Amino acid sequence: MRWFLLAVAGIALAGCATRGVQQLPLLGDWETRQQVLSTIDNWSLRGRVGIRTPEEASSASLSWTQQSREFNAELDGPLGIGGLRMQGNPRAVTLTGSRIDTVTVADPETELLRQTGVRVPVSGLRYWLLGVPMPGVSADVDVDEQGTARQISQSGWTIRYTEYRRWELNALPRKIEASYADTRLTVIIRDWDIAQQAMSSAQR
Repeated sequence: MRWFLLAVAGIALAGCATRGVQQLPLLGDWETRQQVLSTIDNWSLRGRVGIRTPEEASSASLSWTQQSREFNAELDGPLGIGGLRMQGNPRAVTLTGSRIDTVTVADPETELLRQTGVRVPVSGLRYWLLGVPMPGVSADVDVDEQGTARQISQSGWTIRYTEYRRWELNALPRKIEASYADTRLTVIIRDWDIAQQAMSSAQR
């Protein structure tokens, strides 16, 4: 009887966990993928980011949360530019860090470059992490036969998607390499949470 009650309790908990959960539609081609992922506004991810310049190479944990037009991104670890937090929206971003002055600016990329000497494509990352180009900005996109981007060239950056992993119904970026002149960023994504549907990689 005890094992039966435990089994019933487990089923009940599983039902509660999935109640009201939404799921991304099947992104079967590039047009659908670009349209859906460019417009979703409730998602988050966790992973790691490496930054390499001619002067140094370092890495940190990365978390990014997007809610409507507001985002919160944190880089924490032995990063050459120190721990960094970015909060804001397309109009203004507040930068806080152990090695930078706290400021609220309209152009966070230029401000970070001025204070740290490192390029971080804040505006583009909101879309590039999802595997799509920034809307309204000219871009060259190389799409593979599965309908996912192999490479995006936009705003002076070249973003290469070297690995995708299937989360639930769809393949989403797992490893991204972005370069601009002598700066190179490598992002490895461990977990996605999109449209309230938790998606964890089957392999760690």
